[in-house]
Amino acid sequence: MAGIIINLFNDGVLEMAENQLISFKKTNITNYIAYTTGEKSYQYLKNKGYNIKLYNINNSIQNEMDWCSKDFIDMEKIRIKIINELLCEYKCVFYLDIDIVVTKNIEMFFNANINENDIFIQNDINMPCVGCILLFNSENVKKLLDTLLKIEYKTNLQYEFSKQLKQLKLNCNLLPIELFPNALVFFGNEYIPTTNAN
Repeated sequence: MAGIIINLFNDGVLEMAENQLISFKKTNITNYIAYTTGEKSYQYLKNKGYNIKLYNINNSIQNEMDWCSKDFIDMEKIRIKIINELLCEYKCVFYLDIDIVVTKNIEMFFNANINENDIFIQNDINMPCVGCILLFNSENVKKLLDTLLKIEYKTNLQYEFSKQLKQLKLNCNLLPIELFPNALVFFGNEYIPTTNAN
């Protein structure tokens, strides 16, 4: 099959997840699967007609999580596992964090690997952003995902991903920043919290 767009969330961020799914509907995105680990969000979104799958795990991680906490890292590992499984069935998987909304249909990027690219990823200024990433079914990508599933994260997926990307020498390109702006580009510096020196 061609490509699939996915996300992953829990009951604690249901409102953001629904907001993203509404943006899919408005832009006529149909090739997607929404993954939740929460029974509440599964039932709610299923009743609204969204393409939702329940990923059964330990129910202790259904609330909002602190960045880089153990629960947060556990959810990141589930993301990698799902992508790995889907790449056995699809040509590519486009993963989006649920704090992202789309304003145009992005399914055209399923054909973006004309030059044998392994990965397209959002530019997060400091490093590639794993919250918006298109991965193609290749031996290089499978090796990367298998590695990420085996190692123990010292910080978070984004850091480990960037490290492995350099070591494995994958053919990786940045998504065009004018079409996939990060928060800094989209909102500008005035939205970055600062601390007073007083």
